[in-house]
Amino acid sequence: MFSNVPAKYLLELGFFPQHSGFGYLVYAIRMISADPLGYYSGKIDVYAALKSEYGVSESCAKRCMYYSLQTAWQTSYNSRLHSIFPSYSKNYPPSLSEFICRAAIEISGETDVGSDRSA
Repeated sequence: MFSNVPAKYLLELGFFPQHSGFGYLVYAIRMISADPLGYYSGKIDVYAALKSEYGVSESCAKRCMYYSLQTAWQTSYNSRLHSIFPSYSKNYPPSLSEFICRAAIEISGETDVGSDRSA
């Protein structure tokens, strides 16, 4: 069973759970954080997994996730999301793949640190 860490992380960054892209982002971030090397080596296809799980096309999944990212990015009080990507303009968010990978890496780091403390 997957944890709720990606959903909590997205909520902290100002994402809106009512967007369908929110759920797709949670799923994609979970997949990549579980096996980052599998994603980077091309063994994991996030969009094929989304199609299998939710029955959506790659273009639909990308559009929904990007809309969710863009909405969170353009929310005026969202300084935390902007601080993660300081080199990007206030008007244009990072690419979808860059955001998903960064989120997965940060979540992986948080869960690794937590497990080291309990050991």
